[in-house]
Amino acid sequence: MRQTTNLIDINIDALYNILKQNQVSGKEEDKKADEKKRDMSKVKCSNCKKEGHFTKDCKKAKVKDYNYYKTKMLLAKKDSDEKVLLAEDQAWMESSSDSD
Repeated sequence: MRQTTNLIDINIDALYNILKQNQVSGKEEDKKADEKKRDMSKVKCSNCKKEGHFTKDCKKAKVKDYNYYKTKMLLAKKDSDEKVLLAEDQAWMESSSDSD
């Protein structure tokens, strides 16, 4: 449980003692780091489907999946649709200037 006191009312020595109590030694930090390590033999890469590493650490070229190609095709379709609209707008402007 944390102590809630006004820091202005506490002298420097008391603050130093509180700091020392709350600091973690280097050995305790190492123990915590060891506990957080994962068993990499259970980890499976979603890129190459091999065990022992994460996808972000995979050395093989990234496999482009369905979503990649779907997005690429939708963007290409959007670009081509915009070009058609621009051509139609331009044709309308040319026809209106001919009638003047």
